[in-house]
Amino acid sequence: MEKTLREWFQKLGPEIDVLIEERRSQKPMFEPETEDSADELDQSIH
Repeated sequence: MEKTLREWFQKLGPEIDVLIEERRSQKPMFEPETEDSADELDQSIH
């Protein structure tokens, strides 16, 4: 899955891949940005 996504992004352009790497290094994926979004995420799961 990861490799397929990476190949797809590389087809769109190297600059997009760089942006993703920068975001990934700033914070983990799926980390809630605020307490509110964390609550919404929790409710959507149950």
